[in-house]
Amino acid sequence: MLQLNTEALTVNKMSVTEQLAYMNKAFIIVLQETHCATTDKLVMSNFSLAGSVQSRNHGLATFVNERLECSLVDQSPEKSKTEWLCSRILDH
Repeated sequence: MLQLNTEALTVNKMSVTEQLAYMNKAFIIVLQETHCATTDKLVMSNFSLAGSVQSRNHGLATFVNERLECSLVDQSPEKSKTEWLCSRILDH
């Protein structure tokens, strides 16, 4: 698993994240402080978006390698002071 505080996600930061995941053989990527109000930027090669909390000021995103099955279990309510999400990941 790779966990990063991105402090505002950019195309370059996504590229570096992809490289880090590949080099370290990470199957799960957890990003905080994405600062993404939509999921448009939350796209990564060979990974599915398991869940995200959109926020211009904060934001979370969890990516799972496309070889694994995943589903969003629950997440924080919109405009909650504490942002969180829970994803279920299955390895067959």
